[in-house]
Amino acid sequence: MDNSSKLLAAIEQHEAQAETYGNLQEERTEALDYYFGKPMGNEVEGRSQVVYRTVWDTVEWIKPQLSDIFTSGNEIVQFKPRSPDDVKAAEQESDYVSHVIQERNPWFEVFYTWMHDALIQKNGYVKAYWDDDFDVVTEKYQALTPDEFARLSQDQDIEIVEQTEDVLIDMVTGPPVVTISAKVQRKKPRNTVRIVNLAPENVRVDQNARSVSLQDPSVSFVQHMEFKTISQLRTEGFDVDDTLNDSGDGVGDWEEQLRDDYTPFRDRDTDSADPTMRRVKVRETWIRFDADGDGIAELRHVIVVGVTILLDEECECIPVVSLCPTPLAQRHYGLSVADAVMDLQKIQTALLRGSLDNQYLANNGRYGVDENNVNLDDMLDSRPGGIVRVNGQPGQNIFPLTHPTQGANMIPMMEYMERIGQKRTVYSI
Repeated sequence: MDNSSKLLAAIEQHEAQAETYGNLQEERTEALDYYFGKPMGNEVEGRSQVVYRTVWDTVEWIKPQLSDIFTSGNEIVQFKPRSPDDVKAAEQESDYVSHVIQERNPWFEVFYTWMHDALIQKNGYVKAYWDDDFDVVTEKYQALTPDEFARLSQDQDIEIVEQTEDVLIDMVTGPPVVTISAKVQRKKPRNTVRIVNLAPENVRVDQNARSVSLQDPSVSFVQHMEFKTISQLRTEGFDVDDTLNDSGDGVGDWEEQLRDDYTPFRDRDTDSADPTMRRVKVRETWIRFDADGDGIAELRHVIVVGVTILLDEECECIPVVSLCPTPLAQRHYGLSVADAVMDLQKIQTALLRGSLDNQYLANNGRYGVDENNVNLDDMLDSRPGGIVRVNGQPGQNIFPLTHPTQGANMIPMMEYMERIGQKRTVYSI
């Protein structure tokens, strides 16, 4: 077995192990269900089915306060000088890195999403990388002189797509004038540091990881999956065919449907008329693997589509950062804010449903009736101003059943649950 086959086998083994990490997928699914207030599964027909949104309220209460702390101000990072001679350099480094984070990246949006994922899904992830891709834009030029067109043609960042020559004849001033019109495609390199969010359900981490930080030596495998078009892969510098296949990787489906069930945004199985716009599953992997046979595993950056390795190179670090609200000792996956208050949502939902059921009963109470003297259809049709036909005295044939109102007792209990939730999550602000 050659090195490529061994590398693929090692990646697939880590994928299979990461897929079976406890009940992570089920817990994440449950947290999203609670956040969106989906039915809890214990609803009773004819009774209140309202869901108290404790997880939503708690998460949305925390997010603005954390955002104000980490996104306001001009100095996002601060380098500390090691000696008096380093003071000026440290200040310049702090200013430059803060500029890159805030001005060249949508820092508020990145942090807001990063924090949102962590508060609900246990861990949030962002990736930092050097973006040396390029954007292709079309430009049109008209009435260029031959000298101007020559200078334009010397630009190495453009490709001339169309060009036409026009000859203008002025019968008064003299000889004809040649002008050139052209349509060109210009490559605009990005050449900057990018910070992007990674959906937690698309990130796999070594099951033996013992730290929230992915830079910990115990982390020997990190993988991020995303769908990219054939065109995107080519703009990233990969020489791929239109027929590149992403199947046959030996692993099952991920949690990718988890988020899409709430906000569907794609149908990856839809065939595109343009083969360059066909999506394939790209697995970007950082793995410790002994590629040179010296008995020491090196950290490698590997990009795989199906069983095709597009990139395999040694790297210095894993450029992915994890955020966790409540880290647990000796574990990568910690606890989310949703984990802290989901039980309170169950209790508050039960209290609210009971209070509403009690109020419904008070507004539409039950009655004892003499079925021989009371029209039961009239009694079942409860509406304001409705008439109930009775043979004899109504007071002798109909009497209301007493239903004590318990709503006043429910409110203090629900407020008490709110205070418990605030105590559990006060660390988050």
